[in-house]
Amino acid sequence: MSVLDLLTGALGAFCFLTLALFPAYFKSRNPSAASQQNKFEKTKQGIPAFSLAELYVSDALGHGCGAFKLGGLQAPNGNKSFRQLPLAAGPEAAGYDTKVYLFLFDTGSYLLTTTAFGQGAGCHVWLRQHTPQGSLQGGTIVTESPASYPFKLEVKPEQLITSILPSR
Repeated sequence: MSVLDLLTGALGAFCFLTLALFPAYFKSRNPSAASQQNKFEKTKQGIPAFSLAELYVSDALGHGCGAFKLGGLQAPNGNKSFRQLPLAAGPEAAGYDTKVYLFLFDTGSYLLTTTAFGQGAGCHVWLRQHTPQGSLQGGTIVTESPASYPFKLEVKPEQLITSILPSR
């Protein structure tokens, strides 16, 4: 009987502590709206200014017609000046991309070198820079066999995107 009394007493203490601490657990696990807003502000402030460049291969109608490799990128501060987000072309074009997004963080001159090939007449490799003022685009016709194509890009301070949120 004394063992049973000891177990029920321990179970009672456990239940009491659980009920007493249960609300505190949910307060720490479920942050308030004010702390969520504060977290959002930190994220918003943590994004560096950038310019977005898009490199892709398409015909005049916007249909994919080839692939490319980004051979090199000379940037104002080397590899610290950009980040690359590639979209692979698939197993039939191993090592080649159909589209690449480049996040450019520094102002100055960039020189991109690509090796591209196309299928059919009118296939272009395009470079489009997205800025707060609009998009700037340039391209060149590609051949059916892989060849090298250089692109020069100038990023000015007013072309940097400082917020990804829509303005109110």
